[in-house]
Amino acid sequence: MPDYRNPQMGGQTKDFDQMMDEICTILTEGSLWHERAAMYMNEYGLRGFGRMHCHNSKHDHKKKLCLEKILVDRIDHIPMLHADGIVKAMSYSMNGGAQLKEHLKMYVNREKEFERCLIDAVRASVTVDMDIYKELCCILSGVQEEIFRVKQVSERLDLGGWNGHDIARVSKDLHKHHEDHDDMDYTLS
Repeated sequence: MPDYRNPQMGGQTKDFDQMMDEICTILTEGSLWHERAAMYMNEYGLRGFGRMHCHNSKHDHKKKLCLEKILVDRIDHIPMLHADGIVKAMSYSMNGGAQLKEHLKMYVNREKEFERCLIDAVRASVTVDMDIYKELCCILSGVQEEIFRVKQVSERLDLGGWNGHDIARVSKDLHKHHEDHDDMDYTLS
């Protein structure tokens, strides 16, 4: 674990602005990755998984915008995004619905990496600004909930042996959940 103790900046050795740049970049990457994953899920007839990814894309984008506003308001920092990860997120692809198990495993691993980054940022933000701290805690809580939910879906599919009927059933349940709870309009006019 990195050591952020440094008397020059409230106990951090890594520049706090750089940490916030990284968080905003990861949120942007996440939004784009979820958007790409949603398209593949829809292409393979996994509409519920597509809706789940659309929801998470929107959520990541909203959280990035909120965090950026707080950073500008509270510490006069406009985050700089790093394009390399963004390009990688935009190039995500899947070669069929049979890769769903690997996809969900990769999804959880991506979120766990982000969780570790957020934990470090939350710790560092305590000495910088409480509004930033609260927003980072909110993002961290959401990521932890996301990890929990994706693990639940994977465990449910493990029970059924990842057969087509179970995948279709879980996808239908996800579709219904997001249809009832999302404020995003998925219909095209």
